[in-house]
Amino acid sequence: MTEHEHDVNDSGVYILSNFGSNVRSVLFSRMSLWLWATIAIKTFLNTFWNDMPVDIQVGISKITLLTAGAWLGYWIDRTIFPYARPHSLPRLSPAYSTAQLRRAILVSASILGIALGV
Repeated sequence: MTEHEHDVNDSGVYILSNFGSNVRSVLFSRMSLWLWATIAIKTFLNTFWNDMPVDIQVGISKITLLTAGAWLGYWIDRTIFPYARPHSLPRLSPAYSTAQLRRAILVSASILGIALGV
């Protein structure tokens, strides 16, 4: 039995067996800086919202939406494809470029979806 065999059931569906450790890995990973920056900006906006000009409010609000969309898209890709992450593939293989393209499409779709309010 390999290290990750217990995480996949008989139909090949990925099972979140260690939900607590998975949540910790999402909240305190390399990309967590973007999540915490988004939360800090939103907190700042909620505190000083009425004292700012409308243009600054809209600009900062859109930046937080784009940041949240990029973070969410990255984690959607990591969750759906846990064993096909671009950095773990050989750089000159077609699988590497496919994984990079897949991640770019998921992140951009997530950014568009959140920015458009879907």
